Amino acid sequence: MYDNSALVGPPYAQESIGDYVMVKKQFFYNIGQNVSGKIVGFAEKDVTRTIKVKRVANTVVTATDWQGLGNSFTLGFSNCKITSDEVRALVGGTAPIVIDPGANN
Repeated sequence: MYDNSALVGPPYAQESIGDYVMVKKQFFYNIGQNVSGKIVGFAEKDVTRTIKVKRVANTVVTATDWQGLGNSFTLGFSNCKITSDEVRALVGGTAPIVIDPGANN
């Protein structure tokens, strides 16, 4: 549950200070055990992960350039489409919201 999905860095290195990034990922965790040199699977979980960060500096040091705003896991399938309402809840304000055209592919 605490694995690093390498969110920050390319392609997010071009984000400006004050920009937000929200990523949703849908994946499976497969749990297995080594039995006599062979991995035997015995459990599988469908998981959705949502990560929210804000660019706060530009020192090219991930740990200090990004402020974590949320990192959550949900068991089971979840719609990974990012909506304008979710973004507004994250950033607040009234400025226009621009969702990357490829974000919901």
